[in-house]
Amino acid sequence: TRPSTHPFTRPSTIPSTRPSTRPSTRPSTRPSTRPSTQPSIQEHIEWQERDLWNPFPWETDDPPFCLMEPEAKVCKNASLPELIFVVGVSGSGHRLIRALVSKINEYEIAEFLPFLHIYEPGRDSHWSNLHYAIVEKHLLRKRLQYVVDYLGRARSEGKRGVVLVANSFPMGKEAGMQVTGRPDLIDLNKFDCELYRLKFVVLRRQPLSSVMASVNHYCDASHCNFNAAAAKWPQLNAATLPYTVKARILEDELIYIDQQLRRLGCHQVVFLEHDRIHNEAIIRHQAIKLLSFLQLHSVEVLNSIMSVEFPSPESTVSIPPLCTGCIEKTLYDFFERRKVMWPLLIPQ
Repeated sequence: TRPSTHPFTRPSTIPSTRPSTRPSTRPSTRPSTRPSTQPSIQEHIEWQERDLWNPFPWETDDPPFCLMEPEAKVCKNASLPELIFVVGVSGSGHRLIRALVSKINEYEIAEFLPFLHIYEPGRDSHWSNLHYAIVEKHLLRKRLQYVVDYLGRARSEGKRGVVLVANSFPMGKEAGMQVTGRPDLIDLNKFDCELYRLKFVVLRRQPLSSVMASVNHYCDASHCNFNAAAAKWPQLNAATLPYTVKARILEDELIYIDQQLRRLGCHQVVFLEHDRIHNEAIIRHQAIKLLSFLQLHSVEVLNSIMSVEFPSPESTVSIPPLCTGCIEKTLYDFFERRKVMWPLLIPQ
């Protein structure tokens, strides 16, 4: 029996308080000879016809954490453009998703993020304005107009919609420590089926790998210079502080994302695994999962994705780290003790 890989499956050690309305067993439609990591395009078409919250035949019937119908409404207004929002902490693999989506002609790729606060993109230069968040719906609607305009231009060019691929879940390194600098998934979802058809591609990666990749890739001398802090507090290590600070930021972001995902519809969310995308031997399963989620049943598109050339991988870290007393081992233990707080984002 294949273990469950459903991203919203409730852990068996936690008793369910939500009554299940679905049968406890169902006949399997999975061919017994199918390789577990090589599903065919015909199978992913069959999966699409299954229940929206249970797209893969080997997943269990445990109550999911996401919202199902009728609580979660499925938008059937095909005239609205699609807004595909890539969700993931810094260093979780946005460049990989960009490489995958670049092979899908139906979508425009953009790197801007919805600014849901007073800060005016392209006008303000004072980052303290990030503190003044907008919560009123009519103000949010006004702020999202530039997103609507972008979607309209994409539709006029024959695209289905736009995939927002940013460098991190918050607004990038300058706003990474500002609580109100992060896009709010629930606020974005307020306008689902009003301004757009909203979907979320969630990236999962081992947090230690995300920290190391993010710091090594984005840090520069000015942004990650902790010499002054280390001089003030001699017990601090200026060389390791960028990694420990980033670890704390990622902890907060992982918890935040996990909690917000629970208020989205099951049909709106798909989880992709960074390490499986970067593995040529098993990327096919992730590609089919993405195409099924986007309702693209094309062998040509699948083959195009399979031929993608990914960006050169960053320096990798062993999981678990082989060293003792190193910063990698310290951060690995830090995340292992806390991962119970973001179960939906634990890599599978």
